[in-house]
Amino acid sequence: MLLGKLASFYNQLVEFAEFSSRSRPLAAWADRLEQLVDDFFVSDNETYRDVGILKGAIRLLRTTGDAAAFDKSVPVAIIRDFLAGRLGEATGGSDINRNTVVFSSLRPGSSAPRRVQCLLGMGDGLFPRAESRPAYDLLRTARKMGDRSATIEDRLAFLEAILNARERLLIFYPAFSEEDNSPLHQSVAVHELTEYLTRRFGEDANAAPINTFSHHLHPWHPEYFDKTKPLFSFSDTNRNTAEALLEESAVTPPVHGARAPATKVEVDDLVSFFKHPGEYYFKHILGAEPITRGDELSAESEPFEMDNLQTWHAREEVLHSFLDGEDDSKRKALLNRLAANGQIPLGWGEEQRAKLINEVRKLLEQGIPGFASLSEALTLQRQADQREYRIKIPLNGNDVELSGPRRSHRPHL
Repeated sequence: MLLGKLASFYNQLVEFAEFSSRSRPLAAWADRLEQLVDDFFVSDNETYRDVGILKGAIRLLRTTGDAAAFDKSVPVAIIRDFLAGRLGEATGGSDINRNTVVFSSLRPGSSAPRRVQCLLGMGDGLFPRAESRPAYDLLRTARKMGDRSATIEDRLAFLEAILNARERLLIFYPAFSEEDNSPLHQSVAVHELTEYLTRRFGEDANAAPINTFSHHLHPWHPEYFDKTKPLFSFSDTNRNTAEALLEESAVTPPVHGARAPATKVEVDDLVSFFKHPGEYYFKHILGAEPITRGDELSAESEPFEMDNLQTWHAREEVLHSFLDGEDDSKRKALLNRLAANGQIPLGWGEEQRAKLINEVRKLLEQGIPGFASLSEALTLQRQADQREYRIKIPLNGNDVELSGPRRSHRPHL
């Protein structure tokens, strides 16, 4: 009996070794591994958790391939590495060295030996932490051996980070103030380290294993893309911006004694600038398109009927459609767009929309004194509003030409 079980176990190992000798798709690996787990393990009250972890890792292998639509064949080494990582994380024994980049707070025991260690925020007043105990805390005045100190712990963590750096140690700190661009100092711990290295290796910059670089405020500074400078960047977008900054201005300077051509300004642009400078900057300077009045986000509740303001706005849109000479299909598309923006109820059917169109049509067909209909009067008014005026205003020795449509305004009653 025992010999037969041993022979069966050996045969299954040989079959799996032959199966894993060639590259196969992820689905084939998952099927074979699930079968292998069922053959080798019995799920009972003691082993069901471990068996569940194994099958969960195998299911993740299958779902990962399906989600990525990956149907190529992979060798057993990739499957072994994937399962080892998943099982290590599930059992709490994941190896920290498996990750390429590890982020952690700078605390004693938080760092591990690495080829490159990076320390961020090592500015004066930021590191090490100052003792900030309340006035009633006795540790402020009567400290004893063994009492915790945030400053000492930070210095210990800084020393551990230095010792764990195998090849490079990168220390970053804010060198200029965000308010007035005045220079800032590095941390006391960093200053002590640089001072020790200077005493140890002398003033020769080539002998001392320390290099200091001052980065610029903007990532598109031309020095980041100058091969003769120590700074560098891999961003194509910032490189294009730096090239644009280096290009000479294409504006030809005016001839001495000649008057520069007038600067043209549209009155609508001038009005929109004074009404909302931020919106004008984003729209005309940055080229961004802010949310317009018709595309504003609708309320959380869905309207089932329109109030007076919404009714007036919908009728105005339909009225302009009539004045523009559009047909009924264009007006139906307009109402569909208003419904999508939440400006008219979504539950409005064809009958209610046709009723709104007919109300506006009858309103335009009504006669008014001096005109055959309201439509004729509004059309003539729009034609009069399309006339433009141009005004030249002298400003700082140059002319500014202000132009725009001549609109008629009714007095407020």
